[in-house]
Amino acid sequence: MVPDVTIFILLAWQVIFKLLPAHAVPKLLFGGPIRPLNKTKFAFKEIVDRYKLSIDDVNLSLMFSVGLAVIALYSYFALPASGEVSVPFIGIKISRQLWIKVVPAIAYGLQIFGFTSFIWFMLLRIGLRLILNERQGSDDEYGDITNVSLRGLLGHLWIAVRIKEFYESKWNYLWYLPFLTVVLTVFMSPLLVCGFFIRQLFRSGELVLGFLYGGLLIPYLLFFLLLVCTAAILGMGENTIQIEDEIAKKAELASILTTPQEPRT
Repeated sequence: MVPDVTIFILLAWQVIFKLLPAHAVPKLLFGGPIRPLNKTKFAFKEIVDRYKLSIDDVNLSLMFSVGLAVIALYSYFALPASGEVSVPFIGIKISRQLWIKVVPAIAYGLQIFGFTSFIWFMLLRIGLRLILNERQGSDDEYGDITNVSLRGLLGHLWIAVRIKEFYESKWNYLWYLPFLTVVLTVFMSPLLVCGFFIRQLFRSGELVLGFLYGGLLIPYLLFFLLLVCTAAILGMGENTIQIEDEIAKKAELASILTTPQEPRT
């Protein structure tokens, strides 16, 4: 029984090892292991430029998320319970009931943009670190700009997170936990808006749309939780190499122990 459990655990390590950034990121970015052509100065510059654009995309998604939450909730309470209101300069008539039906679809689309922006950001960030870890050439050709390039809201968030590691004290929890709560709320604000409007759909008797939007909310929340846990484990890419080295040793041991041994003659 014990050997069976050991083999199962070792096989699980092998599966995890294949899904680690050192394997998954190059597969997604380069179509396989990092090759010399992926480590040229031209390729490195292109990745750096795309990494900077991904930072702007994340900042844009955060601004849109906050903007949507403010506009959606303000419009809901500003619109009359019955009747329609004509939107200035556009001429479109909108009612509270129509607003309830439309906002969740907008919020889900915006959350997808947020997911893809953050995934692309993490892929490029980890990819740059993996390339730098294997770089060949002088320091004039390559340089670590993964933290220096952070700007906008994402840059401010990064500085706030780093303060806790720079100044270790129990007093940090007085501001750090509320800060993390606010950050997570901003990131998932489209889903929170969805939850509010789904509730209004059920209250107004729109059961079909309520169940449709409600069914999408659960996988969205699970995927959001997965992204948060992944970013926390990898330390936004800071701990990638260390984690890879530690698990690579265990995966190598798993490979040796699970490989069938030829019987001795």
